[in-house]
Amino acid sequence: MKSSISVRELAEFVHRTGDINRRWEGNATPEEGRNTQALFQSRITASNPNYQTERSLSARVKAHKISLRVAGRADGVVVAPSALVEEIKTTRFAPDQLHAGLGAAHMAQARLYAAMLCRTESLDSCKVQVTYVHPDTLASESFSEESPSADLESFLIATCKTYLSFLAEVLDRIKSRNEVAKDQGFPFEEVADEQLMAARRAYQSIRDSENLMLESPTGTGKTAATLYPSVKAMGEELIDRAVFVTARTTGQRIAVETLQALNADNNQLTATAITAKDRICFTPGAPCVPEHCEFADGHFDRVQNARRDLLKRRIVDREDVEQVARGHRVCPFELSLDVAEWSDVVIGDYTYVFDPLVALSRLRSRHFEKVSLLIDEAHRLGERVSDMLSVQLEERVLKAVEERSRGQAIQGPASQLIQMIDTLVAGNLDEEMEASVPSVPEELWIAANELLDGLLTVDIESTDDVLFECLNAIVRLTVAKDRFEPNSYVWIVSRTGDFRTLTLRCIAPGSWIRDVVKDFRSSMRFSGTLSPHDVYVASHGLQGPFRRVNIEPDHRRFGVMIVPDVSTYWRDRSDSAGSVASIVRTARDGAVGNWLVAFPSFEYINLVSQYFLEDEETREQQREMPISERSEFIGWISQGSRRVAFVTMGGIFTESVDIDGDVLAGVIVIGPAIPPSSLERELIRDTSELGYELAYRQPALTRVVQAAGRVVRGPADRGAIILVDPRFTHREVQQYFPSHWDPEVVRCEDLGEALSRFSLAI
Repeated sequence: MKSSISVRELAEFVHRTGDINRRWEGNATPEEGRNTQALFQSRITASNPNYQTERSLSARVKAHKISLRVAGRADGVVVAPSALVEEIKTTRFAPDQLHAGLGAAHMAQARLYAAMLCRTESLDSCKVQVTYVHPDTLASESFSEESPSADLESFLIATCKTYLSFLAEVLDRIKSRNEVAKDQGFPFEEVADEQLMAARRAYQSIRDSENLMLESPTGTGKTAATLYPSVKAMGEELIDRAVFVTARTTGQRIAVETLQALNADNNQLTATAITAKDRICFTPGAPCVPEHCEFADGHFDRVQNARRDLLKRRIVDREDVEQVARGHRVCPFELSLDVAEWSDVVIGDYTYVFDPLVALSRLRSRHFEKVSLLIDEAHRLGERVSDMLSVQLEERVLKAVEERSRGQAIQGPASQLIQMIDTLVAGNLDEEMEASVPSVPEELWIAANELLDGLLTVDIESTDDVLFECLNAIVRLTVAKDRFEPNSYVWIVSRTGDFRTLTLRCIAPGSWIRDVVKDFRSSMRFSGTLSPHDVYVASHGLQGPFRRVNIEPDHRRFGVMIVPDVSTYWRDRSDSAGSVASIVRTARDGAVGNWLVAFPSFEYINLVSQYFLEDEETREQQREMPISERSEFIGWISQGSRRVAFVTMGGIFTESVDIDGDVLAGVIVIGPAIPPSSLERELIRDTSELGYELAYRQPALTRVVQAAGRVVRGPADRGAIILVDPRFTHREVQQYFPSHWDPEVVRCEDLGEALSRFSLAI
């Protein structure tokens, strides 16, 4: 078997030691590095004609039945009169400090190149040198050693053997995985026809390299119907890896459970769930530097053993990562990324694929080149990606930075940005609180880049909220310039109190989604809510087949009722609160079980809850609820009988949460939750013929269907869905309804009788 690796990758994999130190990250941009290196090299070649730059070198080493080709370009090489290999690094840090922290990997790169040069030129020895160059002054400092060619050759072979020992284990496991996966059966004993149909269509989409959009009702097992065919496709060597991304952690949990079931029949299958850094950090709030975090201190001295131990666990969830990380005293987040790089399935949030600053480059590698992308809860994709691509430049933050940086390099550009924001506000805002801006001056981009350069020279701790917030915003703003398109982005100025904000808002994320997805062999977007499909095609920017898993309406299991004679328009909410309370009582009295009542806002909840002040079996969702309170709330509604929970649409309790068994008698949805008009939504509305759908109806109706999907989660469940508002009878609203809904229009006074008929229809 043949394989290949770059010199830098090999050196870092085998020889990197020491600490995680966030201070070393981003002290010079890649462009600065390239420019600095070119200037430094030109100076040397001007005085030394024997100095070769960017010399291509390679070598092949065989071990563990693998022939490994190592290749790269050495920054500087001299063959005669005395041999030299030089590795050049650009940095603003003190060279001795950086070399103490990263020098082992840097020197290993230079040694590997030197070994290759000795092979190629038949040299007896070679000087190995690492040089650190300051990007602003070109001042340099070098660290060097003279090594015999025999020692360099031994170093090359030993390094390759260490890597190949690990790689051989991975490749042997993949081979065994594929042999089992070819004939692997569905992981659960009970499987519905519609789930098998979805799985077959999912496999076909991988085989044919499609961008499939799959709509399947909530509770029909979409996770298994996409992960199972992905594993089968691995067995047929159609793909090497699947990346499963979702908008909520509950979706990740279901994916892990499904993969554990698949692993029961194929113990060579591996998966890693990535938990957000701020949630899995063992020292929350502390900066990622060795003096503040014991798990950053010496992380790379111990991570190789930790990686091996964690990979042995096969299906890796948060608990596994934390146990192994604590045992080896390494950073849990960085460990999870290391293990994900060698896993068959990677599970995580949308950000790890679509956020330009967070996306993981490790998702594709030479041994996992063919990757399929699985996008769970795809009805949320457009909205989430828009948020990732948008950035706010707040005058409040810039003024705080200006005040704290008197006399420093960042004061000037911070002041310039403040002045430009004030000018844009003065020229576009009168009495309004926000307004769109046709364009911004080129000087804004220049000032932003200057501020970024200055911030990169400042030692910013993650606990330094203002500077850290400013750095994050400026990085996102400068990165956005390369993808800026007038049809996809708008500038908005706004005023809040005494402070102004300039926002670059992405209103059409489709082009970015399309560019990201094209790097995958295939993609599947799936949800219980992807109709009408042309709206989601416009939102996602992806052309491809649409498949809807149709389930015939079953009036014994689904009782979908529209109550049209209670208006939930914003202007009618105070008057309608009593009628809504009456509907809730009628529903609770008419069916055994608990009820979720989904409202468009907390304000509406407060209006209706006034009618239940003495009712101990009614509870309301609070605006701020810690995870422990959320869990307790779900536990409360999952027990007892005739309990009522008032929740908001689009929140944690109406999307991606499973309430066990047949606890819920039903869900009452109070209105279609059309969001109020805003400047941003009006700008989206003007983008295309589907603009109104994208701005208003689609975000509202997907929340409605997701809320209703909390009932009838399994084949043995049954329940009622009550939709309160006359707009639910309109065709343009009903086009968002799932295919298995067959709504009955029921007046408020007849609701009790309708619920009684449904309860008896068993």
